[in-house]
Amino acid sequence: MVAVGRFIYHDHATEVFDGEGAKTLYRYDDKQRITQVEKYLDNALHSTQESTYDGKGWLQCQTLKDGTGKVCHKTCYVYDERGNILEETFGDENESYTFYRTYSNDGFNLTLSETDSFGKTVRYSYVPETNLLASELVYENEIIKRRGFFTYDDCAICIQKTVDDGSSDHPQDLAGITYRCITAIHPKQSHPCFGLPEIVEEKTLDDQGQEKLLSKVVYRYHPSGQVAEEDHYNADNQCLYTLTNQYDTKERLVAQTDGLGQITTSDYDECNNLIDIYGPREGMHKHIDYDLANRPIREKIRCVDGSCLTTVKRYNNIGKVIAQIDPGGFETCYQYDTLGRVTHIIHPDGAQESKEYDIQGNVIRSLDCNGFETLSEYNYHSKPTKVTHPDGSVETYTYTPKGTLKTHADRNGSTTHFTADIFDNPIKTEIYSSSGELLKSQTAAYAAFTTLSETDSEGVTTYYTYDFVGRKIGEKLLDRDVSYTYDSQGRLCKTQQGTTAHIEEYNLLGQIVEKRTEDLEGTLLRQEKYQYDSSGNRSHLITSKGVAETVYDHHNQPIKIIDPLGAITTIDYDYQDGLTTTTTDPKGIRTLQHHNSRGWVVEKSIQNPSGSTLHRDLTTYDPGGNPLEVTQEIYKGIDYSHTITRKSSYGPGNRIERLLESDLKETQYTYDACSRLQTLIKPDKTQIHHEYDELGRLTRYYADDIDYRYSYDSNDRLISVYDTISETTTARSYDGYGNLISETLANQLTLSNTYDPQGRRTQITLPDNSQIHYIYRGGDLARVQRKEKSYTYAQRDLEGLPTLIKLPAGQIAITYDKLSRQKSYQAPGYLAEFPDDAYDSVGNLCCYAHNQQEERYTYDDLNQLLTENDHNYQYDSLSNRLAKDDHCCTVNTLCQVTHDGEREYSYDLNGNLISDGKYTYAYDSLDRLVSVTHPWFTLIFTYDPFHRRIAKQIYQGCWQRQALSYLWDGENEIGTTVGSKIRELRVLGEGLGAEIGAACFIEIWSSSYVPIHDHRGSVVALQELERGKVVESYQYTAFGEEVSQGQLSPWRFASKRVDEETGFVYFGRRYYSPHLGKWITPDPQGFDDGPNLYAYLHNSPMSDFDLYGLYSWRTICSFSNFRNRSLNAFRKNVGKPHYNYNYEKRFANKSSCYDVNSSLGLGLSDFEGGRILFVNGMGTKMPTAADNGLYLAKMAGANVYGVHNETHGFWNDCGESREGLYKNTLTAPVFELQK
Repeated sequence: MVAVGRFIYHDHATEVFDGEGAKTLYRYDDKQRITQVEKYLDNALHSTQESTYDGKGWLQCQTLKDGTGKVCHKTCYVYDERGNILEETFGDENESYTFYRTYSNDGFNLTLSETDSFGKTVRYSYVPETNLLASELVYENEIIKRRGFFTYDDCAICIQKTVDDGSSDHPQDLAGITYRCITAIHPKQSHPCFGLPEIVEEKTLDDQGQEKLLSKVVYRYHPSGQVAEEDHYNADNQCLYTLTNQYDTKERLVAQTDGLGQITTSDYDECNNLIDIYGPREGMHKHIDYDLANRPIREKIRCVDGSCLTTVKRYNNIGKVIAQIDPGGFETCYQYDTLGRVTHIIHPDGAQESKEYDIQGNVIRSLDCNGFETLSEYNYHSKPTKVTHPDGSVETYTYTPKGTLKTHADRNGSTTHFTADIFDNPIKTEIYSSSGELLKSQTAAYAAFTTLSETDSEGVTTYYTYDFVGRKIGEKLLDRDVSYTYDSQGRLCKTQQGTTAHIEEYNLLGQIVEKRTEDLEGTLLRQEKYQYDSSGNRSHLITSKGVAETVYDHHNQPIKIIDPLGAITTIDYDYQDGLTTTTTDPKGIRTLQHHNSRGWVVEKSIQNPSGSTLHRDLTTYDPGGNPLEVTQEIYKGIDYSHTITRKSSYGPGNRIERLLESDLKETQYTYDACSRLQTLIKPDKTQIHHEYDELGRLTRYYADDIDYRYSYDSNDRLISVYDTISETTTARSYDGYGNLISETLANQLTLSNTYDPQGRRTQITLPDNSQIHYIYRGGDLARVQRKEKSYTYAQRDLEGLPTLIKLPAGQIAITYDKLSRQKSYQAPGYLAEFPDDAYDSVGNLCCYAHNQQEERYTYDDLNQLLTENDHNYQYDSLSNRLAKDDHCCTVNTLCQVTHDGEREYSYDLNGNLISDGKYTYAYDSLDRLVSVTHPWFTLIFTYDPFHRRIAKQIYQGCWQRQALSYLWDGENEIGTTVGSKIRELRVLGEGLGAEIGAACFIEIWSSSYVPIHDHRGSVVALQELERGKVVESYQYTAFGEEVSQGQLSPWRFASKRVDEETGFVYFGRRYYSPHLGKWITPDPQGFDDGPNLYAYLHNSPMSDFDLYGLYSWRTICSFSNFRNRSLNAFRKNVGKPHYNYNYEKRFANKSSCYDVNSSLGLGLSDFEGGRILFVNGMGTKMPTAADNGLYLAKMAGANVYGVHNETHGFWNDCGESREGLYKNTLTAPVFELQK
């Protein structure tokens, strides 16, 4: 037996000790009324709640004091002569907030009104001579804003509830209403269960003001009064499905049937504890054991292979979880103070988190696993007023007396002021500098239930319209109209914008079963269908080409992926001694990832089908989860070669401070007082500095040889960058939609754009005032027009891929296989055919024929190209080329080629190639190639602040032989000029990404051509525009070495410009050497694309591509595309996901993780069967995110874990979303989410 309570009685006081010995002292007066409740922390007085009474025994005041007697919260009451509370005042020693009430004088003492101090009044009326509420009206300054009306039957059962935004106190007066929801309840008129709802109808109004049905539920009951069956009807009064519940003789729920007929059954022990759950999937079984106090102590989940995953919990004497052992056998321990609040979390590896609390239970001091401290202060509403971050930066908050956020001073120095309406909707948001200057302002208008409009800082307003149930049916921004339509079950089923309609269909469980896109005539443009397993996992992705299937285990983890061609990838999970996942691709290559007790990957190895190791990575972490040391064990085939190591160190807020590569190359980072990256110290000790404004925007970026000054508009859009070194400016302007309408480059070339209301570009105006036109069909580009000549995408398949392109002279016909890879490509002067065995089971191109010439390729187990027709290659497991044909390469530990068997190569301290035995190269502080020196000539390159090469000069001695200016369309280089004349131009349409394979026309001086591209976007032929004659053809090796001699087009391999003097291919951010098959400088993105900073496409150049020289993408025509879409059909497959840990470094406010239980000490356990995870949307500050998490926790009665994706302003948030959706970039919040 365990004592769970002990009581000691005194005169006018009682001491109570809980099972852990925590003491609470209750004091009471002569009338046995409690006057004080004293709580003790480790035997010292922690807080006192005092209650005072008047002579009538009515509670006058309740005061919460800390151990020193300071008042932290106080509630006082004023009564009328009947004991009704007239005034209720909340506050502390500094401010207060009063709530006023009035009551009826009819003997019922019913509340007639409630008024706050901010203009909001709620008035109540009742059915005469009863206490039944008849109406509830919300007023603002005597104007009704919300209404609620209630109707009852003769048994006083509510049979109708109406809520709307009318302005009259008469329920039938519908003047001016925009919202009206009606709940009609038909009580059961017979026994048993007389009076319980038998039919519940949800209604609203149609456009004529007549009531219409939204949904209906018909209930049938078990004799105990519990629901036995529910018939669900749609708005057409059609029965859709029935939910059934079965109960045993003890009235316990033992079986449930969902809308698809799937059954879940349950068993209980003699104490009514739920001990077994079966279903809804066949074979699914969870068993729960309890201790004698009916607390769950063991949970077993049966796996597909018959094994069990067991989670064990231990409790202290007051029911708090003190230890939890996960299925891997790792134990996490929790320690509590005597008030039952978590004070220490001891992770399985010994790392600790600690927390301290104020008397209201708010966390006021926390130490993360690395010992960094966060301090917080709160007001009497338990809302944070000051947060001191580990780096010493501070945020402060102020609130209105009723607890609505009033101001927020962030770490950047700016202060945001909020103005709210009576429903606490933010109607104005103003941001001021530290000197009081207004930096930006946003406004919004609200109805009682909906947002009517939002106006951004540039004064552009978006308007919203709704149906009578509050569903958004229209959105208007300037000339852009979007309409929304809902199905008979109230689900969004159609979004219409311009000439395009996006349609979604659902099954009975609300799962999307089809997505399609149509034009205004109803022509089908896109279509995908989905199927689900009984656990709700999307198991099938069905397109016009085939079916991809994913099989999940009982934990909803994918275990098998089958592509439309039948290739199978399997994923196995082993939880012994930590989770190990084994992914086996269709070729039998296995990737094993072993996680430590904290869930972080500590070992990753790749093995061939025989079990021999091909590569191995080892990672160690600090207690906070930051990777301290990454060790790569490099193999040549199956033979171990050597090891390289990358080390990092971190400071407060998990920000990186030092990176050391192979003990040779050190990069350091320093931060300002707002935790923003201030100085980057490169390996050669060059310092790159950053300055920011009070909105956290980068305003200056400079080093010894660069100095950029940035200016923004009120919507945080970059409008100009001034280069103080060259005294040039890059200027941009935008329309009300945020589209870039004009950009003047630093070389004074201007490109202007025109858009339709859907945001699609319809016209480009070039520096010579000539134009390019774009015409669309639905959401697709249909035609590109230049000088009366058209390039027409005449036909597409249902995945949007063009199947017929009409040229000014001829056409291009394309067919695809089930994985949307090219099957055939027939164009003027070029024919490519891909046989059934063209690709292996993992998507490597093995053979194809073009113009009667056959190409064959083989690969190693790491999918690196080994052979092509005329070349053989060898590599190590880190993507370093070791040999090409008869030439052996020497590579150092930084993955730099020092000798290729023909020439020696040398590099500067930053890793940039400076000599190759033929040329010498020089770079600026940003590692951009600025000069190439040859005994006969010198090349000089100039760049703008966006790293775009805008000028090139060629010198012979002191004589300038040639000067070119480059024309850019966004991130894509499209031409050159000499003086005011356009020398070269390419007109871009649609391709693989960036400008790869996208050129429709190429103009060289006065001659125009149509380029023909191969399957990977390289130009293979030029067709004369007028006569249709092919005037030049191009051939390349797999790595881009040119086989043919044609040089008419400057854009060739990968659609990129080739510098004839060096042979380098300029990708926009880096230069690529086809001879080496590598980049000549390290990846500017760091290790996002892997540990080899020079590797080109991981030596898989026939299937992957790189947009700008930053990271490799797997082409849309690939097995991995279908594999990833089957896992998540919403994610666009653009290659391997890559982390961008640096994304938030330029912002003061960082994303973070939290859990409600640890933050507030609520003592909540995890949700049964898993965890509740909450991730906020765009534009959400931490206090709002935390409030939402707390709200969810209270609803669920379980702990909620939150990942706060910090807002950095609307446009930055949109940019981050775009990076994730279209580039698979994973920023810090995603990394935290995955952890």
